[in-house]
Amino acid sequence: MTIDLDIVRRRALAIAVLLVLVLLAVQLLIMPVVSWFQTNRNERDRSLRQLAKLQTLVDAAPAMENALSTIDAHAIWQRLYPAGGSGALQQDFRSIVEAQGITLDSVQPLENTHMGDFDQIRVQVAFNTTIDHLSRLLLAVQSAPHMLRFDKLYVTAPMTQSGNDNPVLVVRGDVVGYSHAADAP
Repeated sequence: MTIDLDIVRRRALAIAVLLVLVLLAVQLLIMPVVSWFQTNRNERDRSLRQLAKLQTLVDAAPAMENALSTIDAHAIWQRLYPAGGSGALQQDFRSIVEAQGITLDSVQPLENTHMGDFDQIRVQVAFNTTIDHLSRLLLAVQSAPHMLRFDKLYVTAPMTQSGNDNPVLVVRGDVVGYSHAADAP
């Protein structure tokens, strides 16, 4: 029995070509389809995660609305001046000072400073008083209906005291109040 090598080579070559064609078909036809399915699965998973996050936000919305209502109803908002409240600040401070028996020497409005959601309203003041009146004034400023505070407070006292009287102090400083920037026109 003799084997014809040409027939064997041709058959081996045909099988090799057939294998190459099958591998090429897998690479060109089947792999893109599999890749497309994997991409769609990944995209679907990503979309599901995003929907879950959005559902969490939707579920939290009533609690957030309640928290915002509580914040909006807080009494601190009543202690802010209306936008451009420099005149109201001056009026409030004059009333507080006069109630303590002190006379203002000068009141000078300063430029407002924007601080995030708030505007800082500043008024520079100068007056003379005794330590007793000054302490009552500081307490009155602290309990004022609007939020007020002293900034850059300078108090000058004489070096000597005569008798049992408290010396007259020279007081200079800035009085600061706040308004909500969203109230601005």
